[in-house]
Amino acid sequence: MPVEIFVQEQGKLVTVWLTREKLIQVILDAQLNDGGWDLSADKADPDMTAMAIQALAPYYKTNETVKAAVDKALDVLSGLQQGDGGFGSWGTINSESCAQVIVALTALGIDPTADSRFVKNGHTVLDALAGFLSLIHISE
Repeated sequence: MPVEIFVQEQGKLVTVWLTREKLIQVILDAQLNDGGWDLSADKADPDMTAMAIQALAPYYKTNETVKAAVDKALDVLSGLQQGDGGFGSWGTINSESCAQVIVALTALGIDPTADSRFVKNGHTVLDALAGFLSLIHISE
């Protein structure tokens, strides 16, 4: 079922009709040559790649084009994972990047603690995320 959206374009209100298929295609069209996604660069960013996977996950088993794009993106994410299991954006491993990847993997039914593509040097993304707990001061 298409959704009607009103957009102001050059001072005039324009009606735009969106369908699920159009929105999926917009995401697919934004995939970079390396297989990931990013907002403004030409190299995959783990956050944006994970968010694109999350958006496409419901269609993974029913749409071959989506499946191919996501499989390529999973290879990219695996390659972006650091030796301690973590992920980072803008040159810094951080909890948000780790969380985005965990959500993306689990949205596809992938166990981030058991899938060998996402275990580096015996460390998983959950290990990396748990490492941030020690940075938080817990007061009583």
